[in-house]
Amino acid sequence: MFFKAFIFESLDAVPDGETATYVGPAAATPSYSISIDGVEVDTADEGDSFELPASNANGFIGYFDGVNRYKAGDSVVVTDDLELTTVAVDSAEMLEGASLRIGARNGIRFITEVNASAISQTTDAGYTVQMGTLIAPVNLLGANALTFDVDNGNYTDVPTTGYYEDNQIAGSIIVNLNKNITRDFIGRGYVKVFDGDELVATYYAEQSDNARSLKTLANAWINDIESYSFSYLNDAQKAMVTEWANA
Repeated sequence: MFFKAFIFESLDAVPDGETATYVGPAAATPSYSISIDGVEVDTADEGDSFELPASNANGFIGYFDGVNRYKAGDSVVVTDDLELTTVAVDSAEMLEGASLRIGARNGIRFITEVNASAISQTTDAGYTVQMGTLIAPVNLLGANALTFDVDNGNYTDVPTTGYYEDNQIAGSIIVNLNKNITRDFIGRGYVKVFDGDELVATYYAEQSDNARSLKTLANAWINDIESYSFSYLNDAQKAMVTEWANA
């Protein structure tokens, strides 16, 4: 017997002696949501590529989906809902002024305020973070900003090994008293972010009025300005600070 195969929109009214083959609609391609920091920014069909956008977040590093790290501009093949978190070290800022470091080795201490929560989020995403303070004599910088790019390396790099206080890191320079009591030094904190061995970014703290000399700071302690307390020093330390103030 000879049979013809027909495709009908309906299985009704099939001619006698003939067989109908019904073909249903094609399965829809799944569509997935793409969100950044909990906000849906787009959708994409399964198998489509999505280019990750630039970000205006302070100290932006990249994106993290809980497993993988991405950079802005990376293309991701969508196979499921894509939930991304922005990774950023946020802002850092120098505290105004500086303080005396008094002890076995005397010098000047500079404080940088950082966002410890953002730093923790960055390390949780698998990045390595290094923080520290660059310190230099003001007269050697001239008009240059204090960065790792300063010509001739006219700075001291003081890596930090932990937080000085909550959301603060400290860097100190030990001052040669015979030459530098009246010399102004300036400090600038930094945050370096590595993805494996690759340096992804270096961020510098916003500068403030923090160029100081031992003489200036000693006078501040003695006169109890800028909230320094001279009274807590022992007699030998008071005599030493008084000598710096009178230099």
